[in-house]
Amino acid sequence: MTDHLTLDKRLRRLDAAPLDEPIDRDRQSRLLEQVLTADPDVPVELAPPPPRRPVRRVAWGVSAAMALTAVAVALPLTTGGQPAFADWTEKPAVASAQDAQALRAACLDQVGETVGGDGAPRVASEDLVTRLADRRGAWVSVLLTWTGADRYQFTVACLGHLPLRSTDEPSDVTHALMGGGGWAPPTGHELAEGSMAELSVSSGFLGLGEGGRAATTTGDVGPGVVGVTVHAGSTTVEASVKDGTYAAWWPGTLLGPTPPDSANGESGAEPILRYDVTLRDGTVLRDVAPAHPTE
Repeated sequence: MTDHLTLDKRLRRLDAAPLDEPIDRDRQSRLLEQVLTADPDVPVELAPPPPRRPVRRVAWGVSAAMALTAVAVALPLTTGGQPAFADWTEKPAVASAQDAQALRAACLDQVGETVGGDGAPRVASEDLVTRLADRRGAWVSVLLTWTGADRYQFTVACLGHLPLRSTDEPSDVTHALMGGGGWAPPTGHELAEGSMAELSVSSGFLGLGEGGRAATTTGDVGPGVVGVTVHAGSTTVEASVKDGTYAAWWPGTLLGPTPPDSANGESGAEPILRYDVTLRDGTVLRDVAPAHPTE
C-alpha cells in the first residue's frame, strides 16, 4: 500500500500550483535553525490544538482539467474489531433526511464558521447546500457545495459512521474541503470530473489499529445523463446523481503506480478512474472520456 508520504510526493508532482516563494523558503530556513539551536534541556510548552480543525489540505483555484484537486487525511477513533468499511456497498441507498442532517451538522462543526479566503471567496459554512446524501452500509456521506455567480465552487465531501436506525450522533466523521472551477457546465451526455480526495480512517485504541482508506470523487454531468458508474481499478461503484452532479466514494485509493521516473527514480502516479454513463433512454456509454468544458 502506498504510504502517506509517498502519496504526498506524487500529488505534489500533479499540482499546478507554484513552488514556495523565496520568502517562504527563508522563513522555513530560519525556523529550522531555531529548532536545531534550541536547548534540549529546556522544557517546551505545547499549546493546545485549535478546536474543530481536522487535518486537511485545501486546494483553491484548481483548473477544470485537473483530475486531482486535494487530499484530506484524518485519523478518527473507531472501536469496532472489523475493518472500517466491511459493510460498504457498491450501490448507494438513500440516506434519511435525519441522518443527512446529523452528518451535515457534525461535518460543519469540523469545517468551522467559514470556508475560503486567501484569494478565494469567503463563504459562511451555513451557506453550503446539501447537494447529495447517500448511505453505503453503516456509513453515510453528504456532499456540501456552494457555487458563485462566476461558477467558482466550494465542495465539502463528508463521511461518517452512522448505522441504520441509530439514534446516536455520527462517529468517525471526516471530510475533504476543496475549491475551484469557474468553467461552463457540461452539455448533452458529457461528464466533467471535479474534486477528488482520499480519507483515512483508523481503528483501535488512539486510532493506532488497522483501519481503512477511502477515496471520494465528485463532478458534473450533462442533462442527458441519469447515472454514473465509476471504475477504480478492480473496484466498481455506482455514483449518486442528482441535478447534474455526481458523487461517489469507495474503500481504496485514487492513484495507481506507474513505472519509476527516469529522472529521479521515484514512482509516478496517475488516477485509475474510468467512467460509464447511463442516458435517459437507458443507453449505457462505457469508458467515457471526461470532458473539459470552458467558458
